[in-house]
Amino acid sequence: MSTKCDSPKWARILCAALVIGASGFSAIGEAKAAVVDVKEIVITSAYAGMGTLTGISLPGFLQVSEVVALNGSSIDQALAATASATAVSSYLGTSPGKAIDGIGPAAFPSIYHSGERGVGEALTITFTTPFELAVLNIFGRSGTTAPISNRDVYDVEIFNSLGASIFTAFDQSAANGEHLASIDLSPVTPVPVPAALPLMAGGLSLMGLIGWRRKRKIASGGMRRSGFPPSPGEAVG
Repeated sequence: MSTKCDSPKWARILCAALVIGASGFSAIGEAKAAVVDVKEIVITSAYAGMGTLTGISLPGFLQVSEVVALNGSSIDQALAATASATAVSSYLGTSPGKAIDGIGPAAFPSIYHSGERGVGEALTITFTTPFELAVLNIFGRSGTTAPISNRDVYDVEIFNSLGASIFTAFDQSAANGEHLASIDLSPVTPVPVPAALPLMAGGLSLMGLIGWRRKRKIASGGMRRSGFPPSPGEAVG
């Protein structure tokens, strides 16, 4: 839709303001982009590589009871039928597959727990088909308390089908009553603005401007009748 402003100068200014105002209204509530083409999710310990920390028992171990990756239709893609789970190491009795078995939060040993601790330890979820990720939920180990609960704090990195990193999040903690770290990536729903609102505002502005010009004209005429000289080019009656 095009807008043409070919009226007098003051009207063109008003018209331009209306065009800008309408553009501003239409931009309200624009949706943010979701994370698309998700092929792989890598989860690591937020404490990896920190060595011995006061009050924290053996930082750097990683434990995850369940990963839930919801698409735009709220369907979990992180299940054995649509994904696979691998890890560098596993603690006795646990396995990466237990992080995508649909059960979480869960207690040991029905979880994934790394066999070692450190920077190289990671749980990787690879999806059969790339998809648009709306919500990522990571469940920690149920029944844990400090200092072991540090193993339920994660760094997350997401990769697309080309192997490029497209999203990162740090210090996502499931060390809470729900044993849940949740990352909401769903788009924001735009808030509709009535199309007539900018036009109504413009109409009110136009009415005010017309009224102001009339008052100014009347005041100018009164001043001339009171003895003020006419403006250049104005006919004298």
